[in-house]
Amino acid sequence: MKSKIIMVAALLGLMATACNKENKIQQQDFTQTPITISATYGGSSKVSYTESGNAINATWQSGDKLLVVYNNNVNTLDLISGAGTASATFNGSIIGTPAEGATLVCYVKDQNTPSGTVTVSGDGSYIYTSDAFLSQDGTLAGASKLNLYCGWTRYSSTTDINCTFSVNTSMMKFIITAPDGVAAGTTGVTLTYKSGETAISRATFTVGSSGKDTLYMTIPAGYYSGVQSLQYTSGEIDISYRLSDYQANFSAGQTYSKRIDVLNPYNTPLSFVANGDNMRGSFYSGGYSINLKYSMNGGPWTNYTGTITLAKSGDRVSFKGDNIMFGRDGSKVGFDVSGTGICYICGNVMSLLYSSDFDKANTLTTPYIFCKLFQNATRVYSHPFGELVLPATTLSEGCYKDMFYGTALQSAPELPATTLAQYCYSGMFNGCTILGKVKCLATDISASDCTTDWLNGVSATGTFIKASSMTDWTTGTSGIPSGWTTVNAQ
Repeated sequence: MKSKIIMVAALLGLMATACNKENKIQQQDFTQTPITISATYGGSSKVSYTESGNAINATWQSGDKLLVVYNNNVNTLDLISGAGTASATFNGSIIGTPAEGATLVCYVKDQNTPSGTVTVSGDGSYIYTSDAFLSQDGTLAGASKLNLYCGWTRYSSTTDINCTFSVNTSMMKFIITAPDGVAAGTTGVTLTYKSGETAISRATFTVGSSGKDTLYMTIPAGYYSGVQSLQYTSGEIDISYRLSDYQANFSAGQTYSKRIDVLNPYNTPLSFVANGDNMRGSFYSGGYSINLKYSMNGGPWTNYTGTITLAKSGDRVSFKGDNIMFGRDGSKVGFDVSGTGICYICGNVMSLLYSSDFDKANTLTTPYIFCKLFQNATRVYSHPFGELVLPATTLSEGCYKDMFYGTALQSAPELPATTLAQYCYSGMFNGCTILGKVKCLATDISASDCTTDWLNGVSATGTFIKASSMTDWTTGTSGIPSGWTTVNAQ
């Protein structure tokens, strides 16, 4: 059956016209057929939404109306009973004389639904789009206004007509801790859910007095392909977090909760977040004395003396220290993870060298300073919504050589240095079999062996983002992998 496109105006007032391909006026049946429909579902009044587990619940309210689509005409039925409950009865008439068993597509008209477009198919399925998805306020009542319900039923002149509704949107609940630099009371902060580069939903809010906020955001239900991410923006602070690297599925009528500490990656110490209970992390110093402190879940700093256990999934350990000679002369100073789960890596690697002001550090002078730091740490993964930062724009010989060899990074940290040093990136991501994204802004790669085998054994397909002026990259494991897409940095 052909789809019908219905424009939902203010208060969802609708008009429908019909004409044939020759623009001739067709004879229409304008008979008013009385009809009563019993409607049952989670409700239509968006402001009456309440949380209950992961379900979206609401009730019919006085003044709600039912819109019934038949033969390209949109008909309005009035609520006659059931206000305040999840089941109500609507009465009115429809234009035309429907045959027994004819399909009737139904959805809700109330005072709260923003204007938008509804695409209705003959089987009763529909898609609701609205600019209001990008102008939410982060409140429960505001997000629930975008829960448009729809259903379909069969006409009968002899039996009761019942219609069960479903909602084609889903709700996200975020518990957000503001990053450093965003004070309580800051207005105009935005949180945007993105699929690839497309903004799907956005909420603008004011940071609460504790710096921690609970935000609600309605997202059109369905499948979204590409990288799923959140973008937190406040003034000059613009932080993106990957939620997943693959297709996401939001089931209609469901709520999803995520707790996110919005970490500014530049002033966040190098951190590891457990995905699994009883994960263990430890440094081994290769014969050198290292000066490190650690913090669990943002708590007090303690001298590091040996293996640290992350007891619960979601636990985070951060490291900082003063180690200018960290890993010198190519000796292996490394970090490893053990356990049955994995650990996500994020934050600024310079916190291993400077316990204070590491967010301002961008120069490496000691040769092989981070050489083999995470080599063969197979349980170290890219953080799904936190960024790993390697901010150095001045590099030393061998500084990142074999640094992530054999890890499970899916996306490389951005590499901002324009001039490379001898051996600096050699073997850096060798054996990272699921690595599929690299952003390297180098314009001078003339130093000997600076990128030798740096992308050997990575994913067969991926994206390489380069400086727009750079034309010297070769294809292969010591340049841009064959099979990857090359994109100029913006």
